[in-house]
This record gives sequence, structure tokens and C-alpha cells, in this order.
Amino acid sequence: MDVSSYQPTDLTLLIAEHRIEHVVVRLYVPGEEPPQDISRAQIASARANGCTVGGYMWAYAAFDPVVSVGQVLSLARNCGEWLPVLWIDWEEYEGEPVPDFDWILRAVNQCHAYPVRPGIYSRYGWLMEHLTGGQRQSLIDLGVVLWLAQYDGQQTLDDVQMPSWWPRGLLLGKQYQGDPIDLNVFKREVRDG
Repeated sequence: MDVSSYQPTDLTLLIAEHRIEHVVVRLYVPGEEPPQDISRAQIASARANGCTVGGYMWAYAAFDPVVSVGQVLSLARNCGEWLPVLWIDWEEYEGEPVPDFDWILRAVNQCHAYPVRPGIYSRYGWLMEHLTGGQRQSLIDLGVVLWLAQYDGQQTLDDVQMPSWWPRGLLLGKQYQGDPIDLNVFKREVRDG
């Protein structure tokens, strides 16, 4: 499952109810509300319940991508987490300006500088609408992996609709349910490093 401030800091009941093995926690950057303490508490709760932990950040056009990536990776490391992938959530947020491709590219390059594998969380239609041919190839060349939303209730990666130009081997996750809780399926390399 993936969580944010919409879920409790103690994830015990959700983990038990949905038989969760891997929790992807939203890593807040300073300047966002709520504070990073939410992320810290959810990471600790996931670990206490025997889950592996991943992390994602929102892409905000108003925030510097290089600084933002550094801040969330620092937060994860301060919680004792090494992230196999930093997922960059690239979509529209309640009227906020949408980060452009340059923002995403700078964030991806900063992930490589750490080094942490960069990933994009989005949906098929968003990628089709927001990436040109050259941009697509740049992200593929940089080894960016995908976690796509496809709310079909199927806990499998086999049926994910994805852009034909993106290598299927770079698809590592699928969000298959969004209500009442975000449920996902991931390849083992995301869960185990």
C-alpha cells in the first residue's frame, strides 16, 4: 500500500486488514504540510509491523527539484531507510502548477547523484499527454522505472496498460486500488532492493 497524511501514523490496523508486505510512504519536503514527522512515524510503524518500506515524493513546480530530492532522501536515510527507488509522483495536484519535463529531468539526475534509482508514479494517459519522443527516450536512457495507476482491482503487473514506447521491463509497480486505501503490486526488486 502507499500512504500519506490521509492515513494514520500507526499503520498496524491497515497492514493487518489488507495483509500488506510493502509500504510506500510519502516523504514530505520541508515547506509542505503536514510536517516530516508524519513520514517518520509511518516508516517506523511499517517497519514495526514487518513490512519493507519505499518512498515517494510529490513533484511541485514551486519547489526546486534538486533540493527536494535531497531533502526526502535525507529524511529516508535519517529513518534508517535505503530506498531502492525514489518514486516521483508526477500528476496534477488540486490546481497547483504542473512540473514540466525539465523539473522531472533535474529530479531524476539528482536521484542518480545519490545514487538512488529514479521512478515515476503516474498513469498511462498522463505520460502519453506530457512526454514528447525525445523526452521519453531521455527518461528511458536514464533507467527511469514506472509505477502506474490502473484501478482494475487486479493484483498483477501482467495486464498494465503502458505506453508502447516504454520498455515493459521498466514497469515495476501498479496501483490497482485507490479507495478506500491505495493498494499496489510491485516487483520484488522494489521491495527488497
